Amino acid sequence: MNQTNKQLTSFWNLIKRYKIVIPIIQRDYAQGRDEESPLRKRFLSKLKQTLDLAIIASEPNSKTTQPHQLILDFVYGTPAENGAIAPLDGQQRLTTLWLLHWYVAYISGNLSDDVRNVLKSFSYETRVSSRDFCEKLCDLVPIDNSKSIDSTLIKRHIENQTWFYSEWKQDPTVYGMLTMLFGNNQNDSSDNIFDIFGYDKETLTKYWKSLTSNNIEQSPIMFNHTIIGSEELPLSDDLYIKMNARGKPLTNFENFKAEAIKWVSENVSKEESIRVASKFDNEWTDIFWENGLGKLVHNVDELFFAFFNRIYYQYVVTERNNEVFVLSEKNSDKNSEYRLFSGSKNKHEKNSGDKFITFQSLEPYTSRLKEVLTSLETIFQVIRQIDLSTLQPYWKKDFYFIPRYILDKDTPKQLTDEILDFTTINQQERVAFYAICKYFLSPSHDDDEKESLSHWMRFVWNLISDKDSGGADTIRSVSAIQQAVALIDMVENPRRVYGELHEKSSEYREKLKNNTVLEHRFIEEIEKVIQILHPDSNVKLPSWAKNWEQAIIEAEKFRLFNGSISVLFHNEDGEIDWADFELKLKNAKEYFKTPDNPNAISLMVPYLSDEDILFIFNTYYLHYKDDNVSEMLRRHPKRFHKYLMGKANSNSLTHLQKDIISLCKNTLDFWIHPNWVGNKHILSSYSTKSGYYESNSYFIDTDYIEKRYAFLSEAQANVNDIQLIINKEYSYPYKGLYIDFTCIYKERHYKFRWTGADWIDMYDKDTNLWREGLHSKFNGHDVDYHFNDIPTFWKEIQRCITSYLSTRSNS
Repeated sequence: MNQTNKQLTSFWNLIKRYKIVIPIIQRDYAQGRDEESPLRKRFLSKLKQTLDLAIIASEPNSKTTQPHQLILDFVYGTPAENGAIAPLDGQQRLTTLWLLHWYVAYISGNLSDDVRNVLKSFSYETRVSSRDFCEKLCDLVPIDNSKSIDSTLIKRHIENQTWFYSEWKQDPTVYGMLTMLFGNNQNDSSDNIFDIFGYDKETLTKYWKSLTSNNIEQSPIMFNHTIIGSEELPLSDDLYIKMNARGKPLTNFENFKAEAIKWVSENVSKEESIRVASKFDNEWTDIFWENGLGKLVHNVDELFFAFFNRIYYQYVVTERNNEVFVLSEKNSDKNSEYRLFSGSKNKHEKNSGDKFITFQSLEPYTSRLKEVLTSLETIFQVIRQIDLSTLQPYWKKDFYFIPRYILDKDTPKQLTDEILDFTTINQQERVAFYAICKYFLSPSHDDDEKESLSHWMRFVWNLISDKDSGGADTIRSVSAIQQAVALIDMVENPRRVYGELHEKSSEYREKLKNNTVLEHRFIEEIEKVIQILHPDSNVKLPSWAKNWEQAIIEAEKFRLFNGSISVLFHNEDGEIDWADFELKLKNAKEYFKTPDNPNAISLMVPYLSDEDILFIFNTYYLHYKDDNVSEMLRRHPKRFHKYLMGKANSNSLTHLQKDIISLCKNTLDFWIHPNWVGNKHILSSYSTKSGYYESNSYFIDTDYIEKRYAFLSEAQANVNDIQLIINKEYSYPYKGLYIDFTCIYKERHYKFRWTGADWIDMYDKDTNLWREGLHSKFNGHDVDYHFNDIPTFWKEIQRCITSYLSTRSNS
């Protein structure tokens, strides 16, 4: 065995002894690339010069002293099945030598059955197109000798064979082989086998005899062949890296692609697998190469695999049975497909979520693989015809339908040691991804592609771009995705979304109850389309717009709206009214020209009625941040009509308005609880009556605290034997829902608290003594103890103190 591990051999002797199988880890045939013309010319010229010298040296009475042997670099290989070897380094040289042997045998007429069988021992492991091309080339029928031979004639003869697939012209390896044989017709350089070796049969026959000599010592072209795993070159973990990086382990996507092509060959047809393989390696790869920064990184594997998984994710999440979604929030954790394609299976790793691109088995893909491959072909065909920036909304420039590598300056960032980092998509963007695919897969018509796609994307982004008051997307769960998808699928033909929204407006309105944010936004899109296609003739178009579509889109772009502008065309009764559109938009831009304006709430309050304030701020914080203000405007258009019209209430500010204006800047995370304590409105950051809510909340729209302070202040001056001390001075606005005061009787201090429910409770340190009956209620009518004036107040205080002392003395 050791004798064969490292030896000097010729290509012919190697291929007679072993089947040479180029493994999948090898890249395309690089020596045939257009830009490698100088390399081809140098290498082929060196081979020809060596063969010419060998022929001269072999002639009788030859006196040449020049060397007639060319020793090429090492060719490394690993043992493979059935006596084959898999070259891990030297693929380029072996492929070129194989092409030279085939050409010389074919043109010189030496391509016998035995020679064909030997040449067929050169193959590719899983690159179907390359493997079949090499095999069929060995069976190529002779060309008509009556014709004048040139490279174009032979090349066309090959391409006209029934076994030659048109897709092969785009396959980089097949293209490279034909370029090595006959040139690429792009330049006049003699950089190919035909031009350099010629087509003289007599000379080529001499070359053939020299190339196929059984006497290795006299072989003109040789190389050292070394089997990896021998004593001379032991197999080690880092061996692949040492060999010019050609031996890197297969990427996840390469493994997936190989298995997918194999599956197509076995389950569809061999011809289809050849076509799909060509698509994978050429047209489809070009999409990511050009649009995903693959050209800069010299790689596309992560991008392609992530995109493929996104397609599968949408199939899993949107699958329906009798219009009912199969996947739900309850069963998603048990759904293996969802866990795989959502990345939740790997949620604790860096490559989790949308970045989970680890390949383990083709099994999860097979049930939909044929359908997905068909969809991909259509999607990529459309992508090549459009500007991808059309797919982004005006207000969101970081969405990429085709994922992109993330660069740190010009260097790609690493996600893990094996995976480059790339852009991801969130749940909202998955809906956009679904909608884009729906458009691409819909039947094409004679419409303006750019315009119809623009209309569709505007509708989709306007529909799904809702955020909550904290700025988070409202679509962030499986059920939210499905709700959005169901609405999107109501539109049968995305290429004429305007027409459908107008023609089916009554039907859609009947189906939609306007109960959800998404339904509300869908109805808004109907209302805007009607104004675009059939504008109200009584309403004047804004002076700066050429049509209503331009005017509406300009409004949708505004920072606070994110596509939803119902506040601009609904009046104070909630009715559609476009008459004040221009004024409202102008005022909105003026009022909110400064992002996150700290005065945003205080400036709008004078324009809101008390009813509006209680309604709005029962749901929303008093926060001035754009996210909060934006949602208020979108959710309650009729309540902000006067504000955007610039019509403040003519009367002076109400008690409630004054309270909110005074409090809003220091209570950003507070909201109103109407009638929460003693039928009085409370401003609080607490959602329940727990913890220290009484200490950290405010009474609003009432003078309750002020009147109780006045009562206690008056009581201080109307008693002789008890001293009353109010524990905290009153100031407006007053924080707290109670007033603490202390009564000093016979030099002892007793603590009392007047609560928001109008009870006065006695305390022993921090313990409320109401269970012991040591309490009273102001104006109480249904309790034993109550007071409604200062004298009775003091009687009740004295009763509590006396009872307390009596209880404590008895204990």
